[in-house]
Amino acid sequence: MAAVVVAAAGLSIWVGRRSVRTHTGRAIVQTATGQLYEITPAGMRPLAAGQELPDNIEIRTAKDSDALLQLRDGSVVELRERSGYSASQSGNDLTIHLERGSIIVEAAHRRSGHLFVATARIARVAVTGRFSA
Repeated sequence: MAAVVVAAAGLSIWVGRRSVRTHTGRAIVQTATGQLYEITPAGMRPLAAGQELPDNIEIRTAKDSDALLQLRDGSVVELRERSGYSASQSGNDLTIHLERGSIIVEAAHRRSGHLFVATARIARVAVTGRFSA
C-alpha cells in the first residue's frame, strides 16, 4: 500500500513539473503546414508543431509550406514558403534575421528592449505592431 502512495505522489510531482515548464529556446513552433526544417552544420532536421527552436539556428520552410512561430515574449512570426529565419539576443534586444523569403511579424508589447528585423535589403528595423518583409 505504501509503495502505491509513493508512486502516485511521484507521478503527481512529475506531471506538475511538466505543466509549468518554460521553453529554453528563443521560439516554439505553433503550427507548420508542409515542411519545416532546422538547418545545422550536421544537416537538416524536420520540425513539427510544439517543438522548441534553439537560438542562432536557421529555420526554413520548403516550397508550398508555411509556419507560425511564437517567440518567448509573445510575438508571432509567420514564415512564408521558402523562407529562412533565425533569432539572436543582445541584452534586452531581440533580432529576427530573415535569411531568405518573407515573413510577417506581429510584435508583442515589450517591457524593455526592442524587437528588430534584419534582412539583406533592410539593414535593421525596430518593430512595433505588425511588420511584413
